[in-house]
Amino acid sequence: MPVRKMLLITGAAVLVGWPLAGQAGGQSGLYVGAGVGNARLEASADLPGGGEATVSGNDSAYKLILGYNFGWLPFLDLGLEGSYVDFGKASERVGGDKVTYEQTAFDGFGVAGVSFGPLGVFAKTGFITWNSEIDGPGFSRSDSSTDPAYGIGARIQVLSITGRLEYELFDLGGNKELEMTSLSALYTF
Repeated sequence: MPVRKMLLITGAAVLVGWPLAGQAGGQSGLYVGAGVGNARLEASADLPGGGEATVSGNDSAYKLILGYNFGWLPFLDLGLEGSYVDFGKASERVGGDKVTYEQTAFDGFGVAGVSFGPLGVFAKTGFITWNSEIDGPGFSRSDSSTDPAYGIGARIQVLSITGRLEYELFDLGGNKELEMTSLSALYTF
């Protein structure tokens, strides 16, 4: 293929692809979305008659997301994000009795990412305000707190639609552990 023809094809591809790449990374605006995934839950509680019940397991989880991206530069994404998360329920047999653990939360993150055209990677740090409940025969324990939260992920964006795969770790301390892997779809206004 002659060099001139290759240059013309390459130039045409850049002209056609440039507007999409410009919108794909660093797009400013309010975004909303939802995600589904898998949460790993683990918690312990003191039993009324002495001893301790430990419950751990995985369950389906979902979240509703609201955020704002400050796309000052085409390759840099900075934003703020909050979500409501239902981490599902874990159950385990303790001494022949079924004990369940469930948790919900609101979280808030500062998000920073780098865009490579429609693809990008990001990290986020923030906090989680959570409520949990452990129930078993003859007892029920509720707990709540605000603790640190962290996440990393990858995304693909075409026009105003973004797909994200992410891993989040919630540092609840004490006798609770919580992490979530999710796939989300977002729409930027």
